[in-house]
Amino acid sequence: MLTATGITVETGTHHYVLSRLGLLLQEKKYQSMMIVAFDVHLPSMMKTPSFLASTGWKNPDDASKAPFQLGHNTDKTIFGLFAEKPQLVEHFNAALSAVSDAGVYNAVLETPWNDIIGRVDSGEVAMVDVGGADGHVLRQVLELYPDLGGRFILQDLPDTIAKVSVDLNKRIEVTTHDFFTPQPVKGARVYHYRMIFHDWPIDDCRRILRNLKPSMKAGYSKLLIGDSVVPESGASLHQSLIDMTMMTIGAEEKNETQFRELLTSEGFSIVNIWRSKYAIDSIIEAEMAI
Repeated sequence: MLTATGITVETGTHHYVLSRLGLLLQEKKYQSMMIVAFDVHLPSMMKTPSFLASTGWKNPDDASKAPFQLGHNTDKTIFGLFAEKPQLVEHFNAALSAVSDAGVYNAVLETPWNDIIGRVDSGEVAMVDVGGADGHVLRQVLELYPDLGGRFILQDLPDTIAKVSVDLNKRIEVTTHDFFTPQPVKGARVYHYRMIFHDWPIDDCRRILRNLKPSMKAGYSKLLIGDSVVPESGASLHQSLIDMTMMTIGAEEKNETQFRELLTSEGFSIVNIWRSKYAIDSIIEAEMAI
């Protein structure tokens, strides 16, 4: 079975060695990715048919009333459950880093950050990575563009921030923040949300935007959303699988029309969509509508 699934390679009769995939699975972050898939998402998927039957085959639009609650026998949302189980938070954040390193979400590496951020004075904030987990995005940006000026701030919930590596780039400031509360950093050049909006139903996405907008500087600040922008037709297998996974927690992947409607409804306009040539994600660049 391990050979059939590509984890080992048969080198002779009853002789096996680890494949490249098998070697990757020795790394903690890829083990965490498997734990999240099988321990968090699979129970929810198993309950999806019965959930949809109970709703007349309508997709969930509430993170607290979705297949996840049936699969885990809880009234908590996925992130509510994480709050009670710190070990799952650790696995979840490691899994995000693994997905990034594996190239599934690659737009960060293909986006011209020097053009987007531009020139920022040393005392001003160049970029806030909201809900940025272990800081892998900021780390990648600064590795690609070490000459970028300004401050770089990582924000996430306390349990996540407490586990951020001491080896994080020294230019990155680390602070706690819940994106459902008002954004405390005012007038930054860029506010970045990666793999955040696909985790939440539309109404919660609107709440996130409403808590950000008052802190933005009109004509200067930019909102960047790093997510898969699903095509109107012809979605890939991977995009479809992630969309189904998000459905189990009451959320969804979104197409360009849905993103435009969401942002327009909260007073934003899309300036550009930086689409990855090699992966499934994009970075949506938006600003406050005038």
